[in-house]
Amino acid sequence: MRRSTLSFSTALSSSLKKKHNVKQIVSFSSASNTLSSSSSSVSMPFKEKATASSSSSLPTNRKWYHSTPTTPSAAPKKSSAPPPRDTRLAGRRRFYKKVGITTTSPPWEQLNEKQLAAVVESPISAGVDNTPAGATGINTHTTPSFSSMQSLLLPTQPGLTTTIADKNDTEWYGITLDGKILRTPMGTTLTLPSITLALAIAAEWDAQTTTLNPANMPLTTLACTTLDQTTLDPSIAKQSCLNFLPNDTTCYLVDPTQDRILHKKQKKAWDGLHDWCVTHHLVDKPVVVVGSGVEGLLMSRARSNTSKSVGLPHPDSVTINAKAWMETLDAWHLTALASVCSEAKSFLVGMALISSASSFSSSSSTGGKATPFAKHTAKAVEASRVEEEFQIECWGLVEGGHDYDRLNCSIQIHSAQFLCGSLIPSSSCD
Repeated sequence: MRRSTLSFSTALSSSLKKKHNVKQIVSFSSASNTLSSSSSSVSMPFKEKATASSSSSLPTNRKWYHSTPTTPSAAPKKSSAPPPRDTRLAGRRRFYKKVGITTTSPPWEQLNEKQLAAVVESPISAGVDNTPAGATGINTHTTPSFSSMQSLLLPTQPGLTTTIADKNDTEWYGITLDGKILRTPMGTTLTLPSITLALAIAAEWDAQTTTLNPANMPLTTLACTTLDQTTLDPSIAKQSCLNFLPNDTTCYLVDPTQDRILHKKQKKAWDGLHDWCVTHHLVDKPVVVVGSGVEGLLMSRARSNTSKSVGLPHPDSVTINAKAWMETLDAWHLTALASVCSEAKSFLVGMALISSASSFSSSSSTGGKATPFAKHTAKAVEASRVEEEFQIECWGLVEGGHDYDRLNCSIQIHSAQFLCGSLIPSSSCD
């Protein structure tokens, strides 16, 4: 077989020389030998295959009867730039050994040279694939002024415009990883106005074992959001909270003649909530719909061609007083409020919880009457999940769905309550 292949190649080469008057023919015989030696090769001999025994490679344009000199390709140059910093958090291996806290400067003051030399960049990316931002509504360009940072980050009492401590009396604490101060994803020093909050966040980082799991660090998430986003543009967080007021979930009650069990659960979970909010902040009562979803849908639609407002027709004083109350909140309370409103789908639940969670709130600020969720954060979780828990009782729990939603709601609301409750100066603990 090998001899016949060589004879065929020699005869074909001679005929081509005479027909095309070509003096040099590429090493077709070598390619033919290679192809014939493989019993599994059934492709045409003109296919571009280079072998170690070939004196030259076949041209890629398949004009095999022309000689094309080849030059060895240059090896790609290795980049001298350092590899990009691993900024992902979820799944990243723990890269530190010791976690601690230390006193530091307020976030509106620049760190000195000694402090800058002992800073560790945050492993949390500010966005997807290390982009500046990974979600809509994230502000990455605005730089807050000295006065705005000072007024937003000094803890205040909800409902009052005065701070709970003088700016010079508030002690600030930072989280250290192997002795280096931790920064937020946007590069701000993770500075906290309470030693209680600092110890809790340090415990979150120390609890990470082999890999980092951001779902187990809700307080870190709230603190970084406060320093990186709420302080830069508090109007985004305020509007996000206010959007839940027109269609507040506590303003929709089922008709007792249609479902008396669910109606009873709603009344129990939301008992006294509207009355407390009206007495202390809203003045007027919000509109409540009792009936099927059709009545609520008709009432919550846009009420005129000129107005784009959609939602229940609450009195204007309700919205105005809600905005005025949010103006008294510092950035820490505002971030916690946004977290609760998002989970409860209710502005009123968030207002009551934030007011009751502040450990420095006095009886005078609440009229001597305790808030509906005073010392009972579990009641706020229950008020946030009335309908869903009722559906679980009727139809059963879906594993991997309902149980995760229940756990996440509890974590977010308890974390927001703890954040507000820990904003008390160490001097007030004496």
